[in-house]
Amino acid sequence: MSTPTSPGHEPGAMQQSSAHQPQGWFAAPPSGPPLDRSFRTLGTALTVLIGLVGLLELAQLAGGIRMLRLLGEVGSGREGLDSDLDAADRLTLQLLVPYLLLLLAAGICWLVWQHRLASSARVDRRAVRRSPGWHVGSWFIPVANLWFPFQNLRDLDRGLGHFSDRDRRPPLVAWWVLWLLGLVVSRIATAMSSMADTRLEAGQVGDAVSLMSSSVTMDLVGTILGAVSAILAILVVRNLTERATRPADTPWTSPDTHVQDDPGTPGTPGTTGGAVG
Repeated sequence: MSTPTSPGHEPGAMQQSSAHQPQGWFAAPPSGPPLDRSFRTLGTALTVLIGLVGLLELAQLAGGIRMLRLLGEVGSGREGLDSDLDAADRLTLQLLVPYLLLLLAAGICWLVWQHRLASSARVDRRAVRRSPGWHVGSWFIPVANLWFPFQNLRDLDRGLGHFSDRDRRPPLVAWWVLWLLGLVVSRIATAMSSMADTRLEAGQVGDAVSLMSSSVTMDLVGTILGAVSAILAILVVRNLTERATRPADTPWTSPDTHVQDDPGTPGTPGTTGGAVG
């Protein structure tokens, strides 16, 4: 006596369904609809703002190098050195204001961009461990903001999936490490600058100049780290934005994908009804 089979569990149906399941080491893209053009525009605006921040950091780098050279001439008795130091200090302050404004604008734009991405149906919710609100709030929680934002971006990367094994992975680790190192080095430079002001008020000019030179050097290192991390941040935003707005019907391809042929398909080698060469 034959055993009845339930609908959808016939052998042919099982083979056909498995033929459309990609078998690779990375997940296929989620079935959610892509984000609209406004999200791509938001991503473009964010990359422009980050790029402007990076350009101002390069301008600060040039000003810091000039300041370091002038500090090396302290005690030489060169005429006009004091006025040159004052001009270099004013230039640093003039660059700081637009830098902070652009950094604030880029930060706000980043939070909006990340919240929209985390809220979208394009991201596989099983890959995201925190809510969209936490994607924003985690940036402002002391200590936790040292790794929560990185985890959130990594979750979004995993939740978006990949359409091909040739898709570039965003440089999340490199960006985050350089971002944190830049913050640490800048804090050290600020502390050294405060110590130099204290020594100068106490009349210890030699120690003050030495500390100020060290502070400027550390600030230059922090500026370089910040500029490189800005470039990597642009790559991260562009990568995730492009994958979030890619059409849902884009073919998923991989050389590791093994598709089982349907034995009933005409023209397939090894099946009945195939073409004879």
